[in-house]
Amino acid sequence: MTNEKNSLPWQLYQLNQRLKEWWELKTIELGNSLPDDDLFSWLDIDLLETIARFLFWLILFFIAIGFSLKIVDLLTRYFSKYKNQYKSNLIQKSSNNKLILPINKWLKRSHNFAQQGNYRDGIWCLYMAMLQRLNDQGIAPHQLSRTDGEYLKIIQSLPNFNYYQILLINHQKLLFANQEATVKMWEDCEQAFQKINITLNKS
Repeated sequence: MTNEKNSLPWQLYQLNQRLKEWWELKTIELGNSLPDDDLFSWLDIDLLETIARFLFWLILFFIAIGFSLKIVDLLTRYFSKYKNQYKSNLIQKSSNNKLILPINKWLKRSHNFAQQGNYRDGIWCLYMAMLQRLNDQGIAPHQLSRTDGEYLKIIQSLPNFNYYQILLINHQKLLFANQEATVKMWEDCEQAFQKINITLNKS
């Protein structure tokens, strides 16, 4: 029996048992030394809910602000366009009594406006000179209710139709698209009117 206890396998078995016992003891001691509280007990659930609620309302607030700014921007653009259109219509209505002017007077007004840097009104005068020319030729007699689209239908079969188009399209850009008038735009319109005049004189 003594020899058996001194044998190497026995000694290894005993060492293994002691290690197991030591491990169990240390595990128990470590477990006892840890606090009973849960690992995440330091987290305050109420605090987390408050933070989450605050972040939710903050995000919602910024979304509402962004949405409001977009609406304000769209309304500003709409009313700006409407105001410009209304102003242009007032200018035209105030000139209705003076619509029937000789072409040379329209051209003179156009050049005067252009010299002052007022290309918008300069182009409008060229546009009116074209309408007066169409009226004088009997192609499209004056009708205050007639639109640019209706003029396009009337003149689409005329020679050099593209010159009429230049004046009509630029008139549309200035009246409805709120585009800024430039010297180049005025020069193109002035040249287009001269070509129209030459063509109609030949006919």
